[in-house]
Amino acid sequence: MEGAPVSAVAEVSTRVHVQVGRTATNEGRVVGGIVGRVNSNGTLGVLMDNGCFAAQVSQDDLVLVEGRARITLERGYLDMVKWIRDAGVHRRADRERLSSVLYQRGWRVDRLYLLGPSDVHCVSYVKRSVRLLVLERAEWQRDHHAELRALQRERVRERAWRYVIQRYSGFVSANWAALGVLSVFLWNFKSYRRHQRSFQVKRAVSTLTDTDHQYTSSPAEPPQFVERAAEESWARQVLRQPDITHPRIAVVTGLRGCGKSSLLRSAVRKEHRPALFVEVRGGEDTLSCIVKAMKVPNLECCGDHLEFIADTFTKAAKVNGEPPILVLTLREGCELSRVYNESALLASDRRLCHLAYEVALESLTTQNVLLPRLDFYLVPNFTARQALQCTEHAVDATSMLHFIEVVGTNCSDIDELLAAVRHRRVSVVDYIDQKLLRAMRRAEAAWASSETLRAAVKRLAEAEYYVGQQNGPSVLRDAELKGIVLYDPVRDRWMFTHKVYHTAARCCL
Repeated sequence: MEGAPVSAVAEVSTRVHVQVGRTATNEGRVVGGIVGRVNSNGTLGVLMDNGCFAAQVSQDDLVLVEGRARITLERGYLDMVKWIRDAGVHRRADRERLSSVLYQRGWRVDRLYLLGPSDVHCVSYVKRSVRLLVLERAEWQRDHHAELRALQRERVRERAWRYVIQRYSGFVSANWAALGVLSVFLWNFKSYRRHQRSFQVKRAVSTLTDTDHQYTSSPAEPPQFVERAAEESWARQVLRQPDITHPRIAVVTGLRGCGKSSLLRSAVRKEHRPALFVEVRGGEDTLSCIVKAMKVPNLECCGDHLEFIADTFTKAAKVNGEPPILVLTLREGCELSRVYNESALLASDRRLCHLAYEVALESLTTQNVLLPRLDFYLVPNFTARQALQCTEHAVDATSMLHFIEVVGTNCSDIDELLAAVRHRRVSVVDYIDQKLLRAMRRAEAAWASSETLRAAVKRLAEAEYYVGQQNGPSVLRDAELKGIVLYDPVRDRWMFTHKVYHTAARCCL
């Protein structure tokens, strides 16, 4: 204890030699040891070299005092003192007592984690609280060593793929499940966005602004392109004329197969104008067809089609810097008057776009020509040079000129000729003969029941095919002549629907 007087002869950790077993008749023997404690009565507690601990050794029994033991200078002893201090033993005397006893008994720092209660029975003279601190430190270190060994064994086992798969299978399964939940969430969120009107407007605006003129200064021409410089010149002029403040609606018309669509698309492409081409068939709603042409993913989420088109065209005009051109192509069975009533307000009332109609001449009526704000432009058939260019020299020039003289230069007729020559291996002369023979049979069947029809068709055949007859009799409206003769309300003339019928009528009459 600190309050006890310290012996001037020996102190803790001092090496001494003690005479033991001394009696009146026997001097005993001398045994070396280390002082572990100095008692208050002046006696010493000595740990003998034979492993015994003498608790009461008087000063008279000391044979030799060598001073501090050499073990106190050894590295292992000092490390043990430090280890006991780290365990929470603050008194120097207690640290040296414990260290001397344990070191003398063969304990070293690297094995102190194996200490147990039975290993410190020899230091019972040390306070119980001090012994518990040492045992707690040993237990903690023992647990720490066990964790390190378990971790090392785990690392060794992880070198085997089978163990890794077995160990982390739950983790991988959980990750896949989380990924599945995330994918479902993202899919639902994407579907939710697709059902929003704002998303439909954004997609429609993207369609109107994603045009060829934004990406190239010299747009590529489509394959098998027939150069029509004169027609393209006035078509491009028509596209430049529209004024949004004084709207006019251009109606591009011509016989079926004259090349209206390709001419308009080429003109729009070369003018670098944003345009939307819409096809209206039969009794389809015009505004619905316009919304479909803007490639919206969900038509039902657009709401009112008129307001949707207004929002889309307004935003597209801000992006492009000019109103888009809306080209409505009227297919067979579609009436111009109905489409006009459903779409004219986009240009005239709302002033959202420049409007143009593409309609076949066969579908036009006198009432259509009288509709307000309409400007009609007639697209002619190919010229002889353009027809030869269309065939790409697949047909002999002489035979082609004969074909043009009999059948004409309509693009559809030329396509049929090329199909017959290339695929069915039919000669041009045989094809012309078959075509003319069928036309003659149909024409004769049409006027066979009426001499009036025969006379009217004869007078019409006397005129040139492209000129036609201005003042035709009303008998030409007969149902028997439907598909053979038509009225051109733009030029106010009667003419044959195809030149082959004009040739057939001349041959028959």
